[in-house]
Amino acid sequence: MIYIVGNKIKSGGKGFWNEGSSYQKSPIYRKIEGSLPPVNYDEHILKPHSLTHAESARHTQNEGSTLDKIIENHPEYFVGECLVIKFRPEYKNIGDNLFLHEISRKELSQKIELLSVGKHKPQKVLITTEDYPVNEDGYHAENYILILSREAAEFLCELPEFHLFGTTWKSTDYQPGKFERPIHDIIFKKAVIFELLKLNQVPEGYYFFSGMPLYLDGVSESPVTPLLITM
Repeated sequence: MIYIVGNKIKSGGKGFWNEGSSYQKSPIYRKIEGSLPPVNYDEHILKPHSLTHAESARHTQNEGSTLDKIIENHPEYFVGECLVIKFRPEYKNIGDNLFLHEISRKELSQKIELLSVGKHKPQKVLITTEDYPVNEDGYHAENYILILSREAAEFLCELPEFHLFGTTWKSTDYQPGKFERPIHDIIFKKAVIFELLKLNQVPEGYYFFSGMPLYLDGVSESPVTPLLITM
C-alpha cells in the first residue's frame, strides 16, 4: 500500500500565517492552433509554509543549515524506515476557539516503546492525533494545536539515529506573541522537520518513507509530496 502524505496543492488554496493564497498558477503558454510553441506551460507561485513542506535550521536560526545543504550531505534523511504515531486526542480548551494537545515525554516514550517492540528505535518519527479535524483544503485544522513538550522533543533527540520529525499541524511550536521557537530549535539539533503532513488515512506503525523536497538553493524550507509505503 502506498499513501500520499502530502496534501494536494490547490490553486487559490487558503494560506496560513496571513500570507494569502498558498498557491497561484498563471499561464505562460497555451497550446493554440497555429501558435508557437505548441505547449501548455504555467508559472507557479508557492508559499511553502502553507503547504506540506520540509524545513531546516535556517528557518529559526540565521546561521543554521539551509535545506539544500542537508539534501547534499544527508540525502538519507529523506528516505528510509519511518514510524507513524497517533495519539489519542486530549485537547485542552485555551480560549478563543483554540484547543491544545501538548505531547509529554512520557506519552511519546511509551508510544515508541510499544510500537518498536522487536525493532530498533526509529530514525524518522511522524506524529498526529486520531481523527484530527481538517479545514476546507484538507489540512489539520489550525485551531486544534498539536505540539511536543520540550522534554518530548529532547527525548526524540536522545534516540541514537533520529534525523526527521514530522507533524500534521501547521507548526512544530506554539508560541503566540513570542520570539522564541524552542521546539524547532531542539529538533534542529539533530533533524529536519516536516509540517502539514496528511496522516488521517494512515494506520499507526512502521513504513518506508520517501520525501525528497524540491532542491532549491539556499532555502530554509521547500514543498514536498512525501510517500509512505507499507513494509
